Amino acid sequence: RSSRVDALITVTARPTGLAAPEARIAEVLIMDRSLSMSGEKIYEARRAACAAIDALPEGTFLGIIAGDRKVESLFPPAGGLTSIDAKTRETAKRQVMGLRPEGGTEIGRWLLAAGRLFATEPAAGAIRHAVLYTDGKNEHETPAALDAALNACADRFLCDVRGLGDDWNYSELLRIAEALHGDAAAVLRIADLTDDFTQLMHKARRLVVPRTYLRLRPNDRFRIGSIAQTHPVRVDLTQRQQPADGAAVDVPLGS
Repeated sequence: RSSRVDALITVTARPTGLAAPEARIAEVLIMDRSLSMSGEKIYEARRAACAAIDALPEGTFLGIIAGDRKVESLFPPAGGLTSIDAKTRETAKRQVMGLRPEGGTEIGRWLLAAGRLFATEPAAGAIRHAVLYTDGKNEHETPAALDAALNACADRFLCDVRGLGDDWNYSELLRIAEALHGDAAAVLRIADLTDDFTQLMHKARRLVVPRTYLRLRPNDRFRIGSIAQTHPVRVDLTQRQQPADGAAVDVPLGS
């Protein structure tokens, strides 16, 4: 007789008929400023970041970091997050326009810096969303260092990842998207980055639940062998189970 049972679970959500509460949004833009971003790439990256800033609703808490082998807080310069209004929006865009390429690439370091920014916004109901782009490989950081950073950031914020141009490592970006419940995509035409960033900001505005978990409660005839997400990217969630009450486990699914 069979000793294995497979189940496909589809999780859906629908409006209740009541207006959704206004979610508090914290947004971090993670900008690759490595030396390979010189020329048209840095120009388009600055333009895309400014468009993203314009797309954020007033009251959004924003932080912008620029990364090479180190991390600089572009906005606010002292670190942390700042609420967006007309004045701070213009200040943020001025800071972005001064970005200059230099150095190498250590993506894990950038993600850890984003996590520290999000930690300054302690509201339990806040949506924490980041966007990261890179045009190259994570050549100055070991895979183990990136994995350690992803483990530290897991279930703390959502991150969408973009590969700019054609000289980046898709498997690296997919690992980030899988760990941080975002998606990974290519922006092959550099001029398309502005439209893509704007769409990502609009998508973030539609998020209303900061964290979602799938609770599984097997009875005494079953044990959980493995758990995998199949959409929007395929992710093995087996090692991400968190103990709940009794025999139940919670599986984090992101925002």
